[in-house]
Amino acid sequence: MQQEKGEDANSAELYRQKWDHMFQERAHFEWHCDFDKVSSLLDPYFKAALTRTASQEPVEENAIVDVGCGSSSLCVDIFKQFAAASGPSLQKLLLTDVSPYILDVMKEKYKDDDVVKDSTSFHVVDCRYLNSIGINNESMSVVLEKGTIDAMDGEEDKVAILRECLRVMRSNGVVISISFPAVARLQMLEEEVKRWSERGEGDPLNMHVHVVGSGDPARGGTVVFVAVIGREGVMKEAGYEQSELTRVVLERVKRSGSIIQEEEAVEEEVDVFGDV
Repeated sequence: MQQEKGEDANSAELYRQKWDHMFQERAHFEWHCDFDKVSSLLDPYFKAALTRTASQEPVEENAIVDVGCGSSSLCVDIFKQFAAASGPSLQKLLLTDVSPYILDVMKEKYKDDDVVKDSTSFHVVDCRYLNSIGINNESMSVVLEKGTIDAMDGEEDKVAILRECLRVMRSNGVVISISFPAVARLQMLEEEVKRWSERGEGDPLNMHVHVVGSGDPARGGTVVFVAVIGREGVMKEAGYEQSELTRVVLERVKRSGSIIQEEEAVEEEVDVFGDV
């Protein structure tokens, strides 16, 4: 993917302006979910990715990148957990965002954190073009995208973010994508996983989807989708244990194309989540 230019450069500036303004009003907001909500769920994937990388493609540094970190501490908390791991560990953390303002906030937040400050780099970047800051193909052991795809305007930009995440993921790495519970998002992820696998480069990609939240959305619960993408071997080693909430919601989606309706609507369904 080439660096931004022309219309893309203009849209990048609009994103910068929009999110600088947004973060000036909400500089300490945790989007979607925090570390405690997903830590035990994601732990097997991180361990599988780091263990397989250590045994099959030893590298000097295992790195994790937050693609559009905003004000979230999730990626930092993941890094701190695995920086201190007794086995294969993380050594490098990259926080990226289109907003210079929020990265300055994050720098200030962690300036006295001994675990974070010496291992973390901060990058102002249009996350559709991570190569512009030197993030090469297959260079990240863990790629986190939490709400960044949600924040993009239009399907083309949403897909561009996902493709960058997949591009920079190591062959034994994982991509974590956390989003609003929009069925269209699952469809987009499935299509891109299939497309990437059909390229025939290495093992095919697999995706595990988890539903995390307060309860069944058909009964008023609030949920998010947590999708984990990785090569077949990594995903098999991590395993896939569905919670009851995940099973119920995904079976409903399969039956009706909705997270809340049990039966497929006869008339066109209203998108209660909007363009996310």
